[in-house]
Amino acid sequence: MYLFNANHNFFDDANKDDDALRVTDNSISPVRLTQEAQQSFLMSYATDFFDFYHYGNQTGNIGLDSSQIAPNQIYDYAVLTSLVTPNALGIINPNSDPTSEKFNMLDGTIDMYNASLSYVTESYMAPYDGAYGFQHPGLPISLGLFKLSWTVDSGLFSTAIPTAYQDISGYASISMWLAVDVANQLNTGNTAQSLMVTLQDSQGCLEHLILDNSSIALRLPDGQLSSSTYQSQWSTFTPLSNIRIPLDTFTKVDLSQITDITIRFNQTESGSIYLGDLRLLY
Repeated sequence: MYLFNANHNFFDDANKDDDALRVTDNSISPVRLTQEAQQSFLMSYATDFFDFYHYGNQTGNIGLDSSQIAPNQIYDYAVLTSLVTPNALGIINPNSDPTSEKFNMLDGTIDMYNASLSYVTESYMAPYDGAYGFQHPGLPISLGLFKLSWTVDSGLFSTAIPTAYQDISGYASISMWLAVDVANQLNTGNTAQSLMVTLQDSQGCLEHLILDNSSIALRLPDGQLSSSTYQSQWSTFTPLSNIRIPLDTFTKVDLSQITDITIRFNQTESGSIYLGDLRLLY
């Protein structure tokens, strides 16, 4: 869970200082949440979290139900969430093995058209940081990412699903863990990115779903590039988060025979995103 405009010191009474990262330009600096607001959020979330996992009770979408779209807001506060469920089926997992750019975790092929794919690592240690400007919370040392970039509106990233895994009808949703490559000039001028996700079945039927700025994960965060002699990072965190697509959204393809999952970059003229994984959730 990433709570926008929060300061980790304000979740308890022990620390009074607002130590959150700030941008130098006050006109784009976000308003900090108060200590009282953050503690109220934490109490409500903790109660609902345990109520969901212990008893299955759910009074609203707080990001824990894999069959629901990941929420943009919880208790009227802007959030980014991430969720992995037991027995999830991992499909894309960027890692330092060169074959991970050619084959997915199921040994299906990865194909690119009119777009580029490169493996990078996100690290708070400057010598190991290949994700220029990107800043994921938690001080990662070697977080593997795929950088997907396009300069025309016909680009795509497609991955094949081998026969043994083509029946995805028992899963609840497709999950993509991603973030906009915020410092990349290919995103300049766009208030948000937009993608199209396509499923194809063994009969050749296709079904498309457009992901746009209704998902907060595809919006460019407030802030600016802040550089020092050490490294360049965005002035606020730029977290990876889940975009989840409930599988019952797809009604025109046979979910028991899915042969390909494709991300099409056909909604904007240019752009760049980081992809941390792609998986099916129960």
